[in-house]
Amino acid sequence: MKSIGIISKPHHSEAKRVLEGLVPWLAERGKSVVMDVDTAALVGEATGVEKDRLPDEVAMIIVLGGDGTFLSVARLIEGRDVPLLGVNLGGLGFLTEVTQEQVFETLGEIFEGNYGVGERLLLQAHVHRDDERIAEYRALNDVVINKGALARIISLETYVNGAYVNTFAADGIIISTPTGSTAYNLAAGGPILSPELGALIINPICPHTLTNRPLVLPDDVTVEVVLKADSGQVIGDHLRARREGRLDPGLDVKAFFPGVAGDQPGGDHDAGVRGVGTAGNRGDHHVAVVHAVVPAFDRGGMAAGSRVTTESTGQGAIEGGR
Repeated sequence: MKSIGIISKPHHSEAKRVLEGLVPWLAERGKSVVMDVDTAALVGEATGVEKDRLPDEVAMIIVLGGDGTFLSVARLIEGRDVPLLGVNLGGLGFLTEVTQEQVFETLGEIFEGNYGVGERLLLQAHVHRDDERIAEYRALNDVVINKGALARIISLETYVNGAYVNTFAADGIIISTPTGSTAYNLAAGGPILSPELGALIINPICPHTLTNRPLVLPDDVTVEVVLKADSGQVIGDHLRARREGRLDPGLDVKAFFPGVAGDQPGGDHDAGVRGVGTAGNRGDHHVAVVHAVVPAFDRGGMAAGSRVTTESTGQGAIEGGR
């Protein structure tokens, strides 16, 4: 690994302190350091690159921040074979598991080749209106549809590979990866899955019946969710991208997973949801994550008739060195 990328949480005082020690440490070991514009500004450098270009120029990316920062960087990978190392500067560290005190020892072990490779599943969500795709997102944790109005529930007609499963009367629904199983899914009473599992979770949020429980499915299915009743504004939290917007009646949000043809660009959306085939290179649907090796990872409105489909896009991670 000759070229190392660094992306930090913007305007973070701890990130600046870590960078002031990390950048020269890497240079002393013959590593070329590439930072995004905001990260470079923290240490007074004007040589930063745009974030979306950075994965093309490095062999690994070090992420300085919390899990939110890690998730935002994971979205930049887009199928590239670039592993991520999360260094925790925040409160939670499910994904950014390396502490500031461990960062130099951990990197030393990685540069010596003392690490293994694992994989993390990604979700891909499509939003459709009248058979027209109007948005597309990727998620490492989950795709969530939430109700916008208080004291109301929404009806969510749910299909798996085109087969009807249930109409959930609930506050919303979570479609989660194993990585995201310890996030919103866990708070909503869902199961915890090992991050290496090839599975996903459908978890209704506060369902209005005792029989609506979370479902665990294989990762080669397409999930489609259709909003059936006009129950006020509904928020689609796709990829945690913080993108604001209302989803109007008639919208269709679809999500797909590895090995599923689903709804391919330019294809027939309805036919895609009900057709299973080959989605392409499985590696395009995963994200690489570097784990510690020393002893010791948007918002929009949605109204009646809207439909959400979720698909996994793949995995890839470095983990568990000895």
